[in-house]
Amino acid sequence: MQGPRSVSAEHDYLVEQIEELKRRLLERNREYESLRRRERRLHSDVFERDERIQQMSLTMSDIEAALQDRTAELRELEDIRESMSNELDSVRRGERTREVVGRVFADSLSLVRGHDEREMKREAYANSPDVERKLSTPDLDDMANLADGGRVSLEVEETVIEPGMEVDTDRPAAPGGSGDPVIFEDED
Repeated sequence: MQGPRSVSAEHDYLVEQIEELKRRLLERNREYESLRRRERRLHSDVFERDERIQQMSLTMSDIEAALQDRTAELRELEDIRESMSNELDSVRRGERTREVVGRVFADSLSLVRGHDEREMKREAYANSPDVERKLSTPDLDDMANLADGGRVSLEVEETVIEPGMEVDTDRPAAPGGSGDPVIFEDED
């Protein structure tokens, strides 16, 4: 590069160069300031994002802890439900057993009472005198009354039969002997 030939031209040239360098320096300073502002914004954005990430990680750890607590509570509730279900089943089985035992006891009691009543009726019948019963038969007027939907009362006549004499001695002579009859089995 060749410089100017005179001092004033050289001075003017140097002044122009200085002005150009000043202008470039100002542009570079502006670019530098804009880059610094952008860097600060990026730093603040990164800081805010880091804070948000930290808050989100804290929130997630809180959610995980709450979820573990709820899971433990749910397991405890399931254990309680299972124990209550088992207890309810045992109570139902006990209630069914009580019902069955009660029914069996009532049935056996009614059987015993029925047996006692039958025994009393049998004894009363055995101790009662022998009776001959005669029923009156309906006549034609009674039949017509029945056909019309009426009722007929039949009379029952009971007469006590006199007991026969007891024979404690040998049986009287009978054709074929005085022993009990015997059934012979045919041998083939």
